[in-house]
Amino acid sequence: EKTVAVFGLGCLGAPSVLELAHAGVKRIRLVDYDIVDPATTVRWPIGFTAAGHKKIMVLGDFIHRNYPYTKCEAFDFKVGAVREAGSDRPSDQELIEKIGEGADLIYDSTSEIGVQHFLTDYAWNRRIPYIGLSVTLGGWGGKVFRVRPRSGAGCWYCYRIACDEGTIPEP
Repeated sequence: EKTVAVFGLGCLGAPSVLELAHAGVKRIRLVDYDIVDPATTVRWPIGFTAAGHKKIMVLGDFIHRNYPYTKCEAFDFKVGAVREAGSDRPSDQELIEKIGEGADLIYDSTSEIGVQHFLTDYAWNRRIPYIGLSVTLGGWGGKVFRVRPRSGAGCWYCYRIACDEGTIPEP
């Protein structure tokens, strides 16, 4: 019965989305703007047939065909991107509100510090649990962290300070 908003459908986010569908999550909101790059298909879960196609469409179609009880909503959106002049699409704030509405979890696999900062603040203000993934340069390791706004302990700022001070060591 849960709804998960997943930001970033790359080599970390895409397998995560498939596992969420496999686990029976009721609704997944897929948020990405990119296409599947042929060079990364060795790490992307659908493989070479997806190359050149929108990630949100490939994953949404795969889940629709293989996990019919999980509903996907696709959002072709890049957090923080400049909006095209004269665009008739909703504002970024309207899109974020639509993506986050009724979400039980925000799952951020963008690995971008600025996006993490924005999404943790968004989640915190709306009392939505947040899970973030980050990678080290070169992709030789990474971190998974969570922010539970209802617990009242910890936040993205605390996490970043602990990383900078070495309390949470780099992998």
